[in-house]
Amino acid sequence: MLILDNDERISRIIKRGNMNEEEILVNNNPIISDRINAFYIKLGCIPLYIKNEDSPEDILNMIMSHIEL
Repeated sequence: MLILDNDERISRIIKRGNMNEEEILVNNNPIISDRINAFYIKLGCIPLYIKNEDSPEDILNMIMSHIEL
């Protein structure tokens, strides 16, 4: 599960033109995003915290380091 700072995440969604009702709700109440992330972690998802400056290659390497081969 890739986790990005909420402001940056919303900014990227807006740039892509994918802002829907769910994203508007999360944007207006960031606690919802925290609860959703906590739920997925409880389900066993591995949280990978992405920094704004991480390149796609950095993110790929982070993901690959968590995959059991």
